[in-house]
Amino acid sequence: MRDFVAGIVAFALFVAAASLATTLKYYRRRRQHTRDLEEQRGRTVIAELPAGEDLVLFSEDDVWFYYGEQSIQKSHITA
Repeated sequence: MRDFVAGIVAFALFVAAASLATTLKYYRRRRQHTRDLEEQRGRTVIAELPAGEDLVLFSEDDVWFYYGEQSIQKSHITA
């Protein structure tokens, strides 16, 4: 009986580990897709910032900085 319970627990742990691995792979693919879209737009990703449930990309091109959907022209930034 003890071996049967140990087998059930081992199987449950295996299923939980497989579920976590699948979820991690999904998030990794989604993040890579977002980075690829930024590069297709001609932007360079500078940083990935945690915001809410997901990461927000901070990127740039020759004239603009981009934070998610917001943008600011580089010439408007003063120190």
